[in-house]
Amino acid sequence: MTRWFRANWPVRSLTVLVGAMALAAVVAPGWLGPTANRAVITFPSIAPLDGGLRWTDSATPADAIQRMAVDQLLGWLGVLGWGSLAVGGITALAWWAALAGERVAEVAIRRAVGASRRSLFGAALSEGVWVGAAAIGLGLGLGMLCARGAVATWPGTSSSPGFGIPGLALTAIGVVMGLGALLPLVSARSRTVTEQVATPPPLWIPATQLGVGLATLVGAAMIAGQARSTLRTAGTPAADSGQIYQLEHVGVVETRARDYGQLLVELGRRDSAAVVSLASPGGHDGIGVVDQLTTDCGQCYVGGIYLKWRPLRTNYHTASADTFRARGFPMLEGRAFTNEDRVGTAPVAIVNRYLADRYFESGRPLGREVFLAGRMIGAAYRVVGVVDDRGTRGLGGEFGPLETIYLSTLQTPGKHTELLIVGGPPGELPLPRGVTVASQTTRAAMVRQREAALRWFGWLFGLEGAVTLLLAVGGIAILMIMWVTASRTEFAIRRSVGGRRWQIRRFVLGQAVTAAGAGVGIGVVFFGPALWPEIARLIPGVSYWQPGWVAAVASGLAVVAVVAAVGPAWRASRSSPAELTTDR
Repeated sequence: MTRWFRANWPVRSLTVLVGAMALAAVVAPGWLGPTANRAVITFPSIAPLDGGLRWTDSATPADAIQRMAVDQLLGWLGVLGWGSLAVGGITALAWWAALAGERVAEVAIRRAVGASRRSLFGAALSEGVWVGAAAIGLGLGLGMLCARGAVATWPGTSSSPGFGIPGLALTAIGVVMGLGALLPLVSARSRTVTEQVATPPPLWIPATQLGVGLATLVGAAMIAGQARSTLRTAGTPAADSGQIYQLEHVGVVETRARDYGQLLVELGRRDSAAVVSLASPGGHDGIGVVDQLTTDCGQCYVGGIYLKWRPLRTNYHTASADTFRARGFPMLEGRAFTNEDRVGTAPVAIVNRYLADRYFESGRPLGREVFLAGRMIGAAYRVVGVVDDRGTRGLGGEFGPLETIYLSTLQTPGKHTELLIVGGPPGELPLPRGVTVASQTTRAAMVRQREAALRWFGWLFGLEGAVTLLLAVGGIAILMIMWVTASRTEFAIRRSVGGRRWQIRRFVLGQAVTAAGAGVGIGVVFFGPALWPEIARLIPGVSYWQPGWVAAVASGLAVVAVVAAVGPAWRASRSSPAELTTDR
């Protein structure tokens, strides 16, 4: 058995490599998360919206929304890693099965000359343990190396990953290697050397592998290509230029409103052509707090009854007079905020078109009231304007509902605000005494950081897809060889009754095309709809259905399946009926 192993070390090495790649696909994303002994991948935190508002217990802060988006993308990387592990496990078992065919006769002869089942079982199991240990060691090393490289290139904040053992993945690899090593023992049931009847493996196995590879590669293309293009073209030129200042104010609400208003007036005097927007943290990227809201709908017909009060969950933002112009949001009805909408005046609000159309009678919200955080107590906010719907630009900005409400920054002045200046000189700010600058950056730098984050995720998804594809290609190649080998008797019969060589080739290649078509169908119908809408929900502006990418990847995978079948088809067609029935 040792001599046999040395004679087949290239195949054993490939089996180790397959197992290691499959394990690394699970290990690498498993070490990139917010749990113990893992790296923490985050963006710079977004300060809370705390302008004197009382949120409910179900409120979701902007920082948590961004964190959830990153975590869910990492979670999907983990899911795809497990998909790669499944594909790799199938491929490894296929390699073992192919090798078992060469060892069946040897094991049967050893059994016939007196070898016990226990000795054969022990030898095979030790071989499986050795191969499994090599795959696990290499897989852990590759996974940790990829995780550390990912942490080092993440454009946000991060910490170095610790060391954790993915027990379930290790167990899966160990079981696959152990079961694979025991496959030749099917001939050890008796001491009689018997002919082993070869059964063609089902072609749904490579079809499933192709389906997983299709979904993963299209998902990677969506993130790396479409998301980047969307970020470059979304919004107005003003939204991609200018200076961003994160401001802090430790005073009471009234003092904040006075000082913020004074700052806006002074900046307007310094350069009347500049666009000056003061919004809640993350507001210029469309990321805000998500909480309850109750609208005075009027007479809205819902579920067979008329309702006056409509509860919903919505995104909360604050804005100043120039915020909608800075973000490229046209006013559809009513008016924008002014510097007179401040603490002590009648509270007002502006809603987006989506909220107006669905939660106000006849889609006409002007003059009607809304109650913040769903509490119908205290002062109501009167709707004075409607703005157009625009997609968010920040990672995770579309994680919340489409409904959006804007409050005046001077009526709900927070301890933390975000100042955007477009078109004016970047000189020193005329800050009132209570206002300080916590950080400063440019709008272009923020856009580049988002693009870098999306490229980072696109690279990781692409790597997962490439690993899955490589594992699937290996599985498809060996399964097609096994299928042709097990179908030699059928081919011999076809040749004996007049079948021609080109017909044999067409038959084999037809089976490969069928498997490829089934794989594309499985990917489009099952795996893709589970992954692509989630990516579109987490990445601003990306459509969940990308027919161009699906067609391109599907064509490539079909070519791979056909190429894998060319060699076996040619060998089967060149053999005579006698050779097909005797040459194993």
